[in-house]
Amino acid sequence: AKEDVRPLVRLGNWIMEQLTELNRLDWAFEESHTSLEQFSVDPKEFANRLARSARIDPVGYSCLVELVGWREARARSADLPRTWVMHNETLVSLAKTRPKQMEELGHFRGVKPRELKNQGEEILKCLRRGEQAQHVPPKSERHFSPLTAQEDVMVDFVRSYVAYLSEKHQICGKYLLTVDTARQIVGQRKADLDRWVELGILSSWAKDLVGEEVKSLLEGKTALVLRRHHHIRRTKERVG
Repeated sequence: AKEDVRPLVRLGNWIMEQLTELNRLDWAFEESHTSLEQFSVDPKEFANRLARSARIDPVGYSCLVELVGWREARARSADLPRTWVMHNETLVSLAKTRPKQMEELGHFRGVKPRELKNQGEEILKCLRRGEQAQHVPPKSERHFSPLTAQEDVMVDFVRSYVAYLSEKHQICGKYLLTVDTARQIVGQRKADLDRWVELGILSSWAKDLVGEEVKSLLEGKTALVLRRHHHIRRTKERVG
């Protein structure tokens, strides 16, 4: 077993050396940090995420909140991953259909026989509570206005540029920008870099690494030109 681990130690040391050389060791530690709070789930927040793409009605949302809370408690008490208790798709299906009897509940393929036997009545109680509870989806702490069609194009433009920058700086693009944060940056393009960090759009590390370049692009100070083989070339001439 010791021989199996030794290559991992060498690999770990090499990664540490590379991160130190790039002055990104603290950034890596920050990204890798975990706490117990990261593993806790707010039933309303989680149900809200599931409901966005499920076309679920208000009563169904309330039932989903109750089901998410039940699964969280069940997973903790049994010391099991959440999806081992019940998959997200099954929770949504139950919240939308809302079976009334154990027999109906047994027809759901995602409800495992053991859970049906031990937790079936509790699941039905969750659905009944949900029908009465009238939970209201939480409002986002950060409000961003919907983007126009032109701004949607700008989002694609920014993402393409950040993909180029991530390759240039030898870093995975998701640590610089995601689809969601690209949309937020376009919506908040008139704000300064510190405001982007304050809003949680960019991390302080990402701001220092690519913030000025993204800002320059959005202000028209940097233009992108596609050359052969689809490589992006950057110019510093002002656009427009």
